[in-house]
Amino acid sequence: MQQIRTLLPAMTLEQTKQKCPQAFATEPSNDVSSRYIFVSTENIISDMENLGWYVVSAMQRKARKGVETRFTPHMIIFQNPDIQITSEDEKLAPSIILLNSHDGTHTLQFRMGIFRAVCSNGLVIPEEEFTSFKIRHRGYTFDLLKQSMETSLSLISEKVDVINKMMARTLTDQEQMDLALKALLIRTKVSLEAVETVTYSEETLRGILVARRPADRWDTLWHVFNRVQEAVTHGGFPVEVSNGTRRNLPALKSFERDFDMNQKLFAKALEFVN
Repeated sequence: MQQIRTLLPAMTLEQTKQKCPQAFATEPSNDVSSRYIFVSTENIISDMENLGWYVVSAMQRKARKGVETRFTPHMIIFQNPDIQITSEDEKLAPSIILLNSHDGTHTLQFRMGIFRAVCSNGLVIPEEEFTSFKIRHRGYTFDLLKQSMETSLSLISEKVDVINKMMARTLTDQEQMDLALKALLIRTKVSLEAVETVTYSEETLRGILVARRPADRWDTLWHVFNRVQEAVTHGGFPVEVSNGTRRNLPALKSFERDFDMNQKLFAKALEFVN
């Protein structure tokens, strides 16, 4: 592959296969019904490349011992070298996120994400903020993919405007603590309505808010969001557990949990804009 100047390094087909072999199944699982229409993720990768979008990341559900996982969910992230955004001091890249499986458990879904040049964290825009699109396996065609992509990409400017609003909104110390708390509740799967019954120390919440790079030292909603997102995704800092002790929060290893975490956290962050 020629050098493709996407924000994240473009992957060759061989690199994608090594990273995510489940995406290259040539037939569906035997568990699907006779009415199931197989849509090859490999073919979609080829179609996306024809539209100017290249694979920059690929991941799959981790295999469990004794469980057939050759056809289970996987996620492919694409970027277009001709579509990048400079917003104030940020270099960003809109990304298209493909979710698919070959066992009938997932519909074919495309979502919008935003990636930053300063780190590998991806911002997944929730469905209520961005018109994601799903294509039924029996209805997939290149023309439909092209049409859906054109419609979705026409909304990019609106998403950049949201990010600009986040950059213009300075959070108070208490608002930063509130966002850190909500992030930790989402990460630990505690209902946000149960916030009054959960106690995390100020030390724990301050640990989430630490700026891990100079570019994130500002107190805007955008920069605080990125600090919090990175912290709760990568873990590595102590939090209170049920017996009153503190243990290091582990990193998220499931792309599905990471994806869900990012969507929910971004939705909460937007409450400070609206």
